[in-house]
Amino acid sequence: MPPQRTASPSRNASGANIDEKQKLDAYNIRFDIGAALPPELNNHIDVVVKKARDGPASPNAQRIVEKRRRAALQNEATGIAALERSLLFDGQAGDVENGVQLLEKKANVNFNRYFLPDAPSKMVKSSWGALSMPQPDRALGYVTRMDAQMSGAEVQVPFSEDEEQIADWYRLSIRGDLHFPFLTAQFKSLSGGDTIFHANCQSARDGAIITNYLHRFYSIAYAKQNPPRAPSVVETCHFSLTCEMWSLALWVHWREVDKNGTVQYRMEMIYSATLRELDPLLATRRMLRNIVDWSLNERLFSIKAALPLFWDNPERPPQPTEERGSNSSSVRTRSGSVAGSLMSAEVMFAPPMTPSSETGDAVGANKRRRLAGEG
Repeated sequence: MPPQRTASPSRNASGANIDEKQKLDAYNIRFDIGAALPPELNNHIDVVVKKARDGPASPNAQRIVEKRRRAALQNEATGIAALERSLLFDGQAGDVENGVQLLEKKANVNFNRYFLPDAPSKMVKSSWGALSMPQPDRALGYVTRMDAQMSGAEVQVPFSEDEEQIADWYRLSIRGDLHFPFLTAQFKSLSGGDTIFHANCQSARDGAIITNYLHRFYSIAYAKQNPPRAPSVVETCHFSLTCEMWSLALWVHWREVDKNGTVQYRMEMIYSATLRELDPLLATRRMLRNIVDWSLNERLFSIKAALPLFWDNPERPPQPTEERGSNSSSVRTRSGSVAGSLMSAEVMFAPPMTPSSETGDAVGANKRRRLAGEG
């Protein structure tokens, strides 16, 4: 038995929790190893993410060039504040005049550790300890009805009341900050002694939990289809951006099963740029906008179609509890029962939780009453 390594993640200059690359590798989370993208995902990036856009170029790329010198001298929080409005996108609830409809951007969202990949063996868990808390600096997903209602303006929402009940029941973020994130960002400050490598390690962990969550959601939704089908790699992929105020990288994350039957979590770069060059920043903004457009159209339609299928599966597992501490092989659900971890390559199902729904909407009145009572 190898000696136990430091169980807690290392801390960088800013104090952020970072799982080192060797630990991520032990959990089968691997980034920048030159892994070949699955053909379907590669085609999606070529046709959708990298496609040209009509119309005048955004002025935001030029603003990034102008702000990057000052941002590079700041600590992480101040540097993010200087760049994020020009680099990323705000939702309508946070910026009524210029925000993107249906979108939400949140800072420092804690994701539920319940959805983290399990250690592939007892030896890995004993040797390396649990993965750190997934918390991207910025996460972009779908706005909640609550945030839309509290914005003080007419803000469009992506989900009906019944659809949001289901999405919230199986949410990834602990506080329910946003639904189904599709783009996350990790920033670092060069002046603080951090590097983009630290951001890449954090982003690899974040992408692994999101692709794992999406794979489980779609697997449950599609399990009772005739014939049953596995989620596609495009349905379960994720995108991320890492930046240390001098350069940036755009990444794609996906989950795959290798020839030995082992689940692997991949993260490969699809573009990089320095913040001093306008043309690469224009290309980055174009790709980010294409990712947003896809997420608010084809991706959203796919999720909305899967939500009632997920809920109506009689073998849907118990609702996961909030996992803030160390990762464990079993968790206590909100109803109080203990369910085995569902992090294996195949979805495992627990006994049905509820009777069949009433006819009518996607959730049904009985289910809504039960949901309301579970907190």
